[in-house]
Amino acid sequence: MRWVFLCLLLVNILYALWQVQQGHLQLRSDSASTEVAASTRQVASTDTLINGAAPGLCMHLGGLAEADDVRALRQRLLALGVASRMVELDTVTEEDYVLVKSVAGGRNEALAALRLLQESGIESYLMGEGGQAGRIALGVFATEEAAAIRREQLQVQGYESDVERLERYVSQSWLEVDAAARRLVDARMLQRLREAFPGLVHHYRPCGSLPRLNG
Repeated sequence: MRWVFLCLLLVNILYALWQVQQGHLQLRSDSASTEVAASTRQVASTDTLINGAAPGLCMHLGGLAEADDVRALRQRLLALGVASRMVELDTVTEEDYVLVKSVAGGRNEALAALRLLQESGIESYLMGEGGQAGRIALGVFATEEAAAIRREQLQVQGYESDVERLERYVSQSWLEVDAAARRLVDARMLQRLREAFPGLVHHYRPCGSLPRLNG
């Protein structure tokens, strides 16, 4: 009986040691999985910080005055292993301020009001395009302050008007680098490109948000 008892005791001791070893192995496995997950999150976070934009956005390079410079930039990127496509971006080149008078009714009423203004010696013309069509312009000014002064002068004469901003746009060629290839365009490459192409700027926008150009 003593030998049977000793054998059972030895079996229990060995089983207990095996359980402890399995617990250590499971703990190490869980710890390793946690470290891998944390490392993956850190890499993704680092990639976002380096690129300055969330994944899924395209990098747009441009701001150059001449389309030939944009084509040369595209060739430079291609030589560096970065594919891109030419897109079109409307950029505000200057802002003016227009003094606008609204006329109730249709075109005939607007023409009648325009004739009265011109007979009074007030510079004016009928606007025929865009969202301002059918309204009367009482002058275009380079600054908002100049437009406001003229508005006060006309108020004294009994003519009400509003100051509105008038933006002038020009279409420029830009380059779009997709989300995968933009990781190659790091801060060091951007610095070299800016040295070769003065005035170069970059932005991040949704891919395909700008119309493509042939070429």
